[in-house]
Amino acid sequence: MKSKPGRSSGRTVLVIDDNPWIRKLLMHAFLSKGFATCIEADSGKEGIEQAQQIRPDVIILDFAMPGMNGLQAAVGLRRLRPATPIILFTLYGDGPISAEASKVGINLVVPKTTPPTMLLDKVHELMGD
Repeated sequence: MKSKPGRSSGRTVLVIDDNPWIRKLLMHAFLSKGFATCIEADSGKEGIEQAQQIRPDVIILDFAMPGMNGLQAAVGLRRLRPATPIILFTLYGDGPISAEASKVGINLVVPKTTPPTMLLDKVHELMGD
């Protein structure tokens, strides 16, 4: 599936991951595919604070983070942004986590082994592009 020019134009993504390398990788992928803004947070708590201040069009969330894991953060994010797609981008994508993720309002669980281009395709599907 090829990326349509301009379909991400003006959009904002919030990337919540405690790994700075993953945040930079995703930031580069989203910005190079037309997203206007990529906001980073290195913890669930910071991600919730960012979501209060901005209106992200999509949220990419890690599972394993210190202090507050992705499932816990998703509860607060879903309360703030009931209609915003949330993708759990994690190394722990199979089995019980997927079931728990849907219970807390996560739209999709994507393994971190997925190439960024495929993640972007899934983001566009969730946003109805």
